[in-house]
Amino acid sequence: MVRARRSAAPTVKGYAAWIHLGIVAVVLCLLSPPVHGQTTISTALDNLASDPHAASMERPFTFIVLGDSRTPYEHQEAVLEGEAEPLMPEMFHRIIAEANLLRPAFLIDVGDLILGYTEGDDDLTRREWDIFHEAIAASNVPFVPVVGNHDIWGDTPREIWLDRLGPPYFSFNYGSSHFIVLNSEELLDEPVVGPDQMAWLKADLEKHRDSQHIFVFIHKPFFLQGDYSNSNWPQVHQLLKQYPVRAVFAGHYHIYRKCEPTDGIEYVITGGGGAEIGDDPETGDFHHYLLVRVDGPTLGYSVIRPGSVEAPEIVTQESVDQVTQARQRLKITIDIPPDAAPDKPITAEINVSLQNPYPVPYQSSLVWEIPDGRCSATPQQIEYELPPNGEKSFTFRIEGDAQQLYADDGFRLTTRLPYGDGHQTVPVRKRVGDMLGSVSCPKTTRPPRLDGNLEEWEAIQPLPLLLVERGEPTFPLSDFAATLRFMWDADNLYMAAEVHDDVHHVVPEGVKPNGNDAVWFAHRAATVEMMILLEEDGRTHVYDVNWVRPFEPKPVPGVRAAAKRIGSKTVYEVAWAKQVHPVPTLEEGVQFSLTIFITDRDDEDGDPACPQTCLRQDILITLAPAG
Repeated sequence: MVRARRSAAPTVKGYAAWIHLGIVAVVLCLLSPPVHGQTTISTALDNLASDPHAASMERPFTFIVLGDSRTPYEHQEAVLEGEAEPLMPEMFHRIIAEANLLRPAFLIDVGDLILGYTEGDDDLTRREWDIFHEAIAASNVPFVPVVGNHDIWGDTPREIWLDRLGPPYFSFNYGSSHFIVLNSEELLDEPVVGPDQMAWLKADLEKHRDSQHIFVFIHKPFFLQGDYSNSNWPQVHQLLKQYPVRAVFAGHYHIYRKCEPTDGIEYVITGGGGAEIGDDPETGDFHHYLLVRVDGPTLGYSVIRPGSVEAPEIVTQESVDQVTQARQRLKITIDIPPDAAPDKPITAEINVSLQNPYPVPYQSSLVWEIPDGRCSATPQQIEYELPPNGEKSFTFRIEGDAQQLYADDGFRLTTRLPYGDGHQTVPVRKRVGDMLGSVSCPKTTRPPRLDGNLEEWEAIQPLPLLLVERGEPTFPLSDFAATLRFMWDADNLYMAAEVHDDVHHVVPEGVKPNGNDAVWFAHRAATVEMMILLEEDGRTHVYDVNWVRPFEPKPVPGVRAAAKRIGSKTVYEVAWAKQVHPVPTLEEGVQFSLTIFITDRDDEDGDPACPQTCLRQDILITLAPAG
């Protein structure tokens, strides 16, 4: 096979309206262990290899990258219950149709091709693959799949993938470029490229070091070290940068984002191929695919959204950081009355502060969106002007049924804030359920005994949890309620949770931790998440749920807990030592946030698949003086 000589480093730039209609040359080779029989991957590569221009390496070409094209979650329950057949989303069919018009050399989907997780129903898994194959049969260009966690989640799904789709990692050549597909699901829950795959990757890169360009595809973005801190991607990157690797494409997150390039390698997340997405397009929540062009040393791509073609810079890590910083300049807390309950009307005060970091004044408005008149806010709208490098504060009063106030679909405070250089604005929307419950945490001179009793806590005002996140079937909210109390001293933060629940449910050991009635608390910025569980035999355990696999009792150093069941009430007490607390200094005036979840599985039959109801509250804790 004749290879093009390696050229100087290419120029990478976006293009917005270029459409390539030619049929381009390909030279392909499957380099992973063989799979017997015709599979999706072997069919795609055979079709590419049969192109009559396979000997040419000079023509420009395009290829399409998409990801996360599976069935949206909203259909999962109906599919699992046999009430509906699996389907491929409309966006995926649209991408296939547009690819037939654009005629790229091939499409490559970076994983999560089916909904999967079929709870042992292998026939359903195979039907989902049947629906997928029916959809890609409409493609007039080769379709190259990458494995995702919804495609392989256990031994049988892995066998089905090998039998029907082919090898989980492989590579091929196309013109003067080399394409490498990696398997992020090799060790399932462990975010690593395993030793065998790493050895294969090193040999494959070395074999094709003279390629003009190398592109890498993987489902999970292990390169996001903030999300995959225990990944071995730094070692993978050190290997990739020794070769002409130009870009790494990943999915898993249902967004588009052009991440920061590292050592000349572009890192891109493209997960908008049809699965459910969020409602924040400013940070990449929109359906899309990428049209990539290779023209000699020049590379570029466009982001194709329904109805528009965008430059790669439409969402970058820098722009996401700027949007996030702007939204953090809107600070909101809610003063929840101590006698509030999830099933009762409430009246609460909302405290809002806004900051303007720019040297010019900024004008906008704070507006409450109120659906159907079910709730009220006073005032409903405030026009404001922020002075240069200044801030202002406002107070609102909200009234209504607790669940209507906290509902996902409507009642929220909105504004627009400047970001970046100050000339652009971004919408900010805050549901009541996302506002921080304000808690004063008094200092104590007598640490509480951790014994499941609340006598030492009676003088502290409780904070009710009002946001209900629930599955079906539902049950009366009067059967489930919870309050929290906090105190601190120089050595510990203390928390007490009082939970009223008619049935205390604990699943047998070995079942996933989210199958229990328990208290969870998390500090998002420090990626700390723990669960306190009262076992049926009266023992209390604390679990670090970031790494509990399998579910086994594991003590967490520096965190002590006790719990007691009294009738239909469960009391939890926790002491979190300052040595392991994510806030390094326990002293008056310090503020920090926690997220508290209290879960309830109202299931007396021991079914771990029973839908879960959860009370949740994001809390802003202020360490206050004694008394």
